[in-house]
Amino acid sequence: MQQRLVHRGPDSGGRLDCDGASLAVRRLAIIDLRTGDQPISNEDGTVHVVQNGEVYNYRELARELERRGHAFSTHSDTEVIAHGYEEWGADVFARLKGMFAVAVYDQAERSLHLARDRFGEKPLFYWRDAGRIVFSSELQSLLEHPEIPRQMNPDALGCYLRLGFVPAPATFFKDVMLLPPGCSMTWRDGECKVSEYWRPSYDPDPEPADWPAIVEQVRTALVGAVRRQMVSDVEVGALLSGGIDSGAVVAIMQRLADRRVKTFTVRFPGAGYDESEVAREVARHIGTDHREIRLTNFGFEPGDLWRIVEHAGVPFPDSSAIPTYRISREVAKEVKVCITGDGGDEIFAGYGVFAWVPRIRWLAPVPRPVLAGASRMLDVLASVPGLGNGRGAGRVRQIARFAARPAVQRAADLSGTSFFSHDEASGLVEDPAATGLASAALHEYTRLPEEAEAWTPLRRLMYVHLVHNLPQDMLTKTDRMGMAASVEMRSPMLDPDLATLAMRLPDRCLVQGLTLKHVLREAVRPMLPDVVLSRSKMGFSLPLHSYQNRAFFEMADELLSKRDGPLSLLKADAVRRIKERAVAQREDGGARSAQRPNHQLWALMLLAAWGEQFGVSV
Repeated sequence: MQQRLVHRGPDSGGRLDCDGASLAVRRLAIIDLRTGDQPISNEDGTVHVVQNGEVYNYRELARELERRGHAFSTHSDTEVIAHGYEEWGADVFARLKGMFAVAVYDQAERSLHLARDRFGEKPLFYWRDAGRIVFSSELQSLLEHPEIPRQMNPDALGCYLRLGFVPAPATFFKDVMLLPPGCSMTWRDGECKVSEYWRPSYDPDPEPADWPAIVEQVRTALVGAVRRQMVSDVEVGALLSGGIDSGAVVAIMQRLADRRVKTFTVRFPGAGYDESEVAREVARHIGTDHREIRLTNFGFEPGDLWRIVEHAGVPFPDSSAIPTYRISREVAKEVKVCITGDGGDEIFAGYGVFAWVPRIRWLAPVPRPVLAGASRMLDVLASVPGLGNGRGAGRVRQIARFAARPAVQRAADLSGTSFFSHDEASGLVEDPAATGLASAALHEYTRLPEEAEAWTPLRRLMYVHLVHNLPQDMLTKTDRMGMAASVEMRSPMLDPDLATLAMRLPDRCLVQGLTLKHVLREAVRPMLPDVVLSRSKMGFSLPLHSYQNRAFFEMADELLSKRDGPLSLLKADAVRRIKERAVAQREDGGARSAQRPNHQLWALMLLAAWGEQFGVSV
C-alpha cells in the first residue's frame, strides 16, 4: 500500500507498527525538510500522526500549544496535530486551516481518528469490516489490501453517466467509502462514527458594510489567504490562466514574494480553448517568470488514459486531467509546490449557470407539462432560419427546458459535469432500474441541509457545486494529476476565512445581472490588466475533438469491443452509435458540435479502462 503512494511522497517514507495499528506514509518534503519525517508522535509515544497535505496556520497553533506546556521536537506542521490532539482531542481538526487527510492513532485508547479538510482538497478512502479499518489517500493503494473486494457499487453507473462521479460518502467500489469534506471519523472497538466538524453555511450578514468597505474586506482576506498558503521551505510556483482567480492569486504572490514567481500555463493550438496569450499578458503586467507548455494537435498518447485511471482510481471523465498532468510534469522540473485559482468560481459564483438561477425561478409557478410543451415548441421554432436560432433564443430554450424537468434531473444537468442527459443514460444502459439512475446515491446530489430552507436559490445551487462538484471534479483533477507528478497544488480561494466572508455577503455582491463574481472583480481590479476583467469566462478544458488521433480511435475500438466488467451493463449497439457519431463529427472538421459526442466516447473509454485496470466485477 505504501509503495503505491511513492508519487505522493518521493522524498521519504515512514512506518510504525504498534499495539492495534500499522501506519505508513510517504512524504513530499516541503515544511521542516530536516526533521519533519513521519509518523510523528507526542512526547510519551502514545499518540501517532500521519498526514498528507499542509496545515497553514501551524505556527500560530504551535505558539498556543507551547503556552499550554507542550514541548516540540520539530518545526513540522504534522507535530502540531499530535500535540493539538493531546490538548483538544478530535476537536483539533476544526482548528486546522489547510488541506489535509490526517490519521491520528491514540495507542492508549486504541482509537483511530481520521479527518479530511473542509473542502476536500485531499482525499481519504477507507474500508472496514467488523474488526478492522483500512484507509489510504488513493484507491490504487487501498486496493492493495488483499481482502478488499473489487466489486462495482450497484449505484455507480447511474451516477457516473448523469454526474460524472459518485457522490460521497459512496464510491465506485462497493463497501469502499470516501470520507466527505469537513468530516472526521472515530474508530474504536470496531465501532465507527462519522461527524461533521464544518459545513458551508450561507447566512448573510443582516447589516453588511457599505460597498467600498465590502470590496476592501474581500481584498484583505484574499491577501491573507495567499500569504498563509505561501508558507513553505521550498520555492512556490503558480498555475496562471487568463482568468480572474489565478491572475489575482499570482498578482498577490508576486507582491509578497522576494523573487520573481515562476508561473506556468498550457498553450493549445487554435482558438476557443487557448488562454496562453492572455496569461502571457498577465505575466508581463505582474512581472512573473513565465513558462508555456504546448500541447500539440492530435497529440493523444494511450498512457494519458491509463495514467488518469491509475491515479484517480475511478473513471474520471474530465478531459482537462490530461493537460493538468502534462503541466504538472513540467512544473515538477522546477518547483514542488504550485498555487492555483481553484475554488474561486464556487466561492464567488463564477459559473454561467449561477446567472440562470433567477430566470429558472421566474418559471417555477408554471406547471411542468406546460413548460415541456413550450420547450418543444421553441425547439421547432429554432429550426426556422432567422426566427429562433439566435444566442438569446438559445438561452430561452435552455431555461425553459431546465425548468420543465424534475428537480433531481435539473440539478444533475446544471452540474456542469454531465455528459449524458437522463434520456440518453436510460437508453444506454441495459436495465435502468438496476444501474442507479433513480438511486438514493443520485438523489444525494440534491440533498440539502435543513438550514437551506432559509437560503436563496443561488446559494442552494452554490452549495451543491461546493460540496459535490468541487471535490469530486476540480479538486480531484488537480490533486491526483499534480501528485502523480509529485507536485503539491494549493488553492488560496478555499481559505476558510475568505470562504466564510464570501458566504456572508448578500447575493447582489456576487451576481449582478449577467455579471458574475462581482465583488471579486472589484477587489482585484487594481492588480490586473483590463483584458482579464473584461473577457468572458473560459473554463480550463481540452479541445478533445482536435486532440484525438489514430491511436485514440484504435484504443476506443479495443476498449469498447469488450463485453465484460462495467461494459456488460451497457447496450452494445448504443455504445457503437456513440463512437460512430464521435468519429463522424470530428471528421466533419472538429467544430464545437463534436464536443459532446467525443466527450461521451471518452467517458465510456475511461469506464472500460477502469474495469480492466482494477479487475472490477459487476
